Amino acid sequence: MQRWAAIDVMGGRVVSLLKGSASSPTDWRTNPLDAARRWEQEGAYGLHIVDLDRAFGLSSNEKVIHEVLKSAGIPVQVGGGIRTVAEGLKLLAMGANRLVVGTLAYSSPPALRELVETAGTDSVVVAADYKQGKILTHGWTSGGSMDLLAAAKHTEDLGVRTLLVTAVERDGTATGPDFDTYGKLRKETKQTILASGGIRSEKDIEDLARLGVDGVILGRGIYAGSVSVTDAIGRGP
Repeated sequence: MQRWAAIDVMGGRVVSLLKGSASSPTDWRTNPLDAARRWEQEGAYGLHIVDLDRAFGLSSNEKVIHEVLKSAGIPVQVGGGIRTVAEGLKLLAMGANRLVVGTLAYSSPPALRELVETAGTDSVVVAADYKQGKILTHGWTSGGSMDLLAAAKHTEDLGVRTLLVTAVERDGTATGPDFDTYGKLRKETKQTILASGGIRSEKDIEDLARLGVDGVILGRGIYAGSVSVTDAIGRGP
């Protein structure tokens, strides 16, 4: 089970959002570079960095993200507001191992295909952020027309191997993952599935593994101390 440490960046700080809303972020009183060093030292499989300012169309945290990319010794995937192929390729050139794209994947399938073909299938992850079973886009502010299971098939047909599935209504709530949806999704796609949203304990991670989920993105739980970036018996990822 891959355990990715989330580093959500807003205004140069590491934060967590509640249900995808930027109105009241939890500030963890650390900067992205220090957080990256901590999670790498503690044995995270990789770092999952999201530029929230860019996702919401406000500004960019490119400079600090570049610093993390230069110093990290574990895989780093970067997302948040990647709207064009050129923007994605720029992040890869800066040192990102993988891109996480959401809006682009659903608004422009040809661009997604181009990105996959240019960067390689192992370098592109599609974010399937959903609410009530429907995909959300544009910083979780719009969408609702594409079904999650249809989105999995859509992206798989375009050559995407990895799907990051986030239950937005549970994100940051520590109320537990949407196990039912992950179970259904596992039966519908051969893609690698990364789960995010509501993970509150080691048992949640173990239960997701039993469903066939391949990895988890850990945010609020690791900052609050309810889960670890290493596995329960200390063997790392």
